[in-house]
Amino acid sequence: MRHFCGAVAMLGCLAFSGLERVQAQTATQVVTFRVVARRHVSVAALPAPIPVRATSASVRNTSYAITTNGAHQKITASLDQAMPGTMTLTVSLAAPAGATSAGTTVLDTVASDVVTGISASQADGLPMEYTMSAAPDRSETQAAGERRMVTYTVIAAP
Repeated sequence: MRHFCGAVAMLGCLAFSGLERVQAQTATQVVTFRVVARRHVSVAALPAPIPVRATSASVRNTSYAITTNGAHQKITASLDQAMPGTMTLTVSLAAPAGATSAGTTVLDTVASDVVTGISASQADGLPMEYTMSAAPDRSETQAAGERRMVTYTVIAAP
């Protein structure tokens, strides 16, 4: 056995003695990437319809959340259809840190800015308030209640 181990070691030395030193090998690869803008806004459900018993009523116990990785973003709001007659629906959203709220904004079918100057941020539980108003001499009544869908959109500000 001793002769066999010696022979194997000798054979190994002879086999590698004629080879040049092995060089390290490297490879390169170009990786192309882009950061996709992430924009997300969500709102909490309203607990019940807004009852307008006098000329206005407000709902304050709802909130929204926003997540964005872009700079110079804004939130717009619009209605799916116009409000009836002399009724208006307004909304006010608290702004995340560093951004600016537009304050009380009348909602319409054309999008209006409600929060501007948003930079990369993630915020939950931001307060929002809806107010439904009707002229004191309104003749419309909505026994069954009407619905309006409010669409909030996070977009890049010009």
